[in-house]
Amino acid sequence: MQSEVLRMLNLKAQKPLQRGVSSATRGHFAIVLRFATNANANVKNRLATASRGF
Repeated sequence: MQSEVLRMLNLKAQKPLQRGVSSATRGHFAIVLRFATNANANVKNRLATASRGF
């Protein structure tokens, strides 16, 4: 699922680049991608912590 989300974000990020949209839009996609990556890392950390507790 994680790779699917990243692939969708990559596809969305490439479309504005191909159309030559302003750098502000590209910056927005970079933030979204970073947020998604951080969210995935947080979930993994929580799962690791939970499994250690058992």
